[in-house]
Amino acid sequence: MHPVDPASADPYRPKSSRHGERTSSKHGERAPSRATSRHSEKLPPSRRGERPSSKARPSTSAPSTRRDRPSSSSKSRPSSSSREHTSRHLDDSTRRAKFDVILEDVQYPEDSMILRSSSQLFALIEQHSENFYFPGEHDPCNPDSNPSIRYAIIRQGIAKGIIEKVVMSRREMPDAELRDLASRLSAEFEEYSYHNNESQRQNHLCELCSLGAQLREHMLAHPSKWEFAPFDEAKSRYIMVFPTLFKDDEQAAARRIFKI
Repeated sequence: MHPVDPASADPYRPKSSRHGERTSSKHGERAPSRATSRHSEKLPPSRRGERPSSKARPSTSAPSTRRDRPSSSSKSRPSSSSREHTSRHLDDSTRRAKFDVILEDVQYPEDSMILRSSSQLFALIEQHSENFYFPGEHDPCNPDSNPSIRYAIIRQGIAKGIIEKVVMSRREMPDAELRDLASRLSAEFEEYSYHNNESQRQNHLCELCSLGAQLREHMLAHPSKWEFAPFDEAKSRYIMVFPTLFKDDEQAAARRIFKI
């Protein structure tokens, strides 16, 4: 072997590391990379050995395409006056909705119910006059005399008292007032009654007054205006025993008269 001249031999070159770093020729330590060396030169001498902050480190990932979510503080909250206005609006809507439901649930009495109650009151007054009072005497000197005229007068008096005092009244009458009215009607025609059934006659008058109160409730609960016409004064050719019934100023049931 020929001896090698140290002057002509190639200088020693350190081998490259896996990450592109070069080791030191003296102690075998890794030499810092170029990027790290450049970065460390920019830092002040006192912080050269420290780890760079996250803000200064370059990002190795691709730029994110996701939009940042706005923070909760960026959302504007409604003012107190706006919340009060909204609450007041909801309360009004709720009240109107409840009110509309109550209106839909209301059931009005039919016309036929009012007409049937009126006819029933007339028929029971007619039966009352024939069952509890005796007819008038026939006058042989007057061929036109009719014993049934007394019945017509009694029917007119009872119907007028119940319709004017109970049916057309604008207030509800308690049971005590209904019994008081029945007692006055009973006393008015007592001289023409059969005395063996006095208690039954007065009880039946109380039932007639209660039927008049029921007819009043049906008429007031109906959306239309129901009312009876006033009684005519005594005529020479007839006696009105039951008045005309009107609905919204139109005749719903004709009057009942007794021809003399």
